[in-house]
Amino acid sequence: MFGNYLVTALRNIARHRLYSLINIVGLAVGLACAVFIILFVRDEISYDKWIAGSENLYRIEHTFVVPGQAPMPAANAPFPVAVAMGQQIPEVTGVTHLTGQRLTVMIGNRLFLDQFHVVDPNFFQLIKLPLVEGNPATVFSQADSVVLSQARARKYFGDAQALGRTIILSENRCDDVGENCVIKQYDLKVSGVMRDVPHNSHLLIDALFPTTSNADPFPQREKTAWFDSSGYAYARLAPGADPRAVEAKVSSIIDRSADPRLLSALQLRASEIQQIHLTPFRDLHLTTDTEAKRAELTQAFSGWDKGEVEVRLTPNRGRDVAPKLITLADAHARHQIVLHLHSKKSPHDSDLKMWRDFLYETLMGDADVAASVLGAFEQRPDLGLIAPQHYFSVRNGVGWHGDLDAAERLARRMDIALDADGPLDFPTGSMFWARSAALKPLLDLGLAMEDFEAEAGQADGTLAHAIERLYFHACEKAGYRWIKIARPELARAAAAAPTPIATPEDLARLIDQTPRLGRP
Repeated sequence: MFGNYLVTALRNIARHRLYSLINIVGLAVGLACAVFIILFVRDEISYDKWIAGSENLYRIEHTFVVPGQAPMPAANAPFPVAVAMGQQIPEVTGVTHLTGQRLTVMIGNRLFLDQFHVVDPNFFQLIKLPLVEGNPATVFSQADSVVLSQARARKYFGDAQALGRTIILSENRCDDVGENCVIKQYDLKVSGVMRDVPHNSHLLIDALFPTTSNADPFPQREKTAWFDSSGYAYARLAPGADPRAVEAKVSSIIDRSADPRLLSALQLRASEIQQIHLTPFRDLHLTTDTEAKRAELTQAFSGWDKGEVEVRLTPNRGRDVAPKLITLADAHARHQIVLHLHSKKSPHDSDLKMWRDFLYETLMGDADVAASVLGAFEQRPDLGLIAPQHYFSVRNGVGWHGDLDAAERLARRMDIALDADGPLDFPTGSMFWARSAALKPLLDLGLAMEDFEAEAGQADGTLAHAIERLYFHACEKAGYRWIKIARPELARAAAAAPTPIATPEDLARLIDQTPRLGRP
């Protein structure tokens, strides 16, 4: 019987070839789409479920509420909140912190600028990431220890054994006002190697050391500040515990411990200003507010009468660089002078928060700043780009690092000869004023979003990082000069002392003294 059905089917296919082809192709495409959708959904809902015990884990998040303004939610939380939860709420069986910082690493005679995370010593007991070497219970028993991912271990030591090896962290430590800076170095011994965290996790970590280490860059004052968001915090609840009941207890703790008068003269409870909520660990990847952000920005500029405001959605790809050169490519054709800014949010790192503020204040702190910048462009038609001086804590990170190969490939397409051993300078932070014509070599590359790597929290080695290091080179290739500036009141936070500019002659002198990067 089956043979008869098969013969009949083949005869129908032969007799109605086009109709049969359409049916077969349609069926194949439909099945393929169904398979891809199933695989995609399976991947999305698998985020962090592979971590043992994650069903009882929650991230501690907060919403900052200022009367008369929209609530400001954030994925991080003040450091003492988690500590108090672990000490005062019986339903909380464990808490841990995760705070990131980019640090200079020395391995032998090689230097790297990489992302590290400072964690509580119990981190691997609470968030049970698998270790291929080391014991989760004792991996941070020594203060000056470090755990590396397999990928980071290969980067530092190749195929050699990483366990027991030593890395040297270097950091520029300053006082609270950015003065009295000294470079300090810390030896950390590799006490464990963890399996590379797969893509289906919100955790983007490759190197961790404990808060008990002298290398911990975060001062004690931040760890006792109830209204200062300092990194991510996680809590493990007892099975069956009600997260909403725990949140209510946290509000009572905040009211007893925090002084709301530090932030507001209004008669408000601390828990009314700082609202804590728990987000299930496994749900973190699925939360998004992209459309909400666009609506919020549109609403914020609804009364703006000094020009057109357009809010565009762009994929989370290529950091701020891809939107500059691709999503907003047509804007450069309509405007002679542009100001490139981005959010540069680093809620886990208060030092980088200060860097962002430094960049904002330097470029657009007030009307006088904007007027002086525009005046400089008007006075000097050969001036193509104005960027902030390097913030003091990132000055040591100015280098090619893992970006030279990609930068050289792009430079060849722009007919720019890079000198890998020569001087390098670029707008660290990727914010600047520019004459659109000065960016033309980069705009003419015709890059597409697909050219940029998928966002995975990379600290270096991407196309966006390579382009960041080529802004000044492209400016020179277009026939323009560039300078760096700093506001006098922020000079102590700059890596170099600024030169006062009071006259056109001062501006000309600064431009002439700024070295060119291109080969003669």
